[in-house]
Amino acid sequence: MMLFDDFTPEPIPEVPAPARTVIPGAHVLRLPLSARTRGVLLSVPAAAQPCRMILRTRAMGAHQGYVRDFSGLETAGTINLLLTEFQPVGGVLRRLPRPEAIHSYALHGPQGAALACTRVCFY
Repeated sequence: MMLFDDFTPEPIPEVPAPARTVIPGAHVLRLPLSARTRGVLLSVPAAAQPCRMILRTRAMGAHQGYVRDFSGLETAGTINLLLTEFQPVGGVLRRLPRPEAIHSYALHGPQGAALACTRVCFY
């Protein structure tokens, strides 16, 4: 019986993996969320202007994510955003985000500027 080997003595050059694009102002979660996570509480000191929260998983591309638009309160306060209210954008096929797959989030204020929050709490 003859065995054929495709072994080549010269090393194959490693191709570096493309760097994941992280959207500006993104915060990577340190621990995975529970599968029972239902929403997020935000303490926003912004004036009544349009704001946006973006949730992303590890596998998502640069322009993909789950988006929820909201208006900041005129005075500092807490906003409750349910995960069922987030909409997929950028060709995401899954209608609702899976909490355990969420890898990072970003908060944007007017004109795409990063929004300063005093508290972000997933529950």
